[in-house]
Amino acid sequence: MKNKTSFMPQQLLRNDRSDTKSVSFHQVNNINVTGVSDPQEAAGLSGDAVGRNNQILVRNLESKVS
Repeated sequence: MKNKTSFMPQQLLRNDRSDTKSVSFHQVNNINVTGVSDPQEAAGLSGDAVGRNNQILVRNLESKVS
């Protein structure tokens, strides 16, 4: 269940577009993997997931950054 304070792409679109305040954004990825038999595969899958998240983030913020 999502809380009302989460920042979903739909909520970003609803924000006032005339707002000229400066905004900074910092992404932090903390990945903890335990109990795997193949660390190379776990690293590859983790890297793929982070890459997808970065692509989604860039896509959703492209129109927000001038």
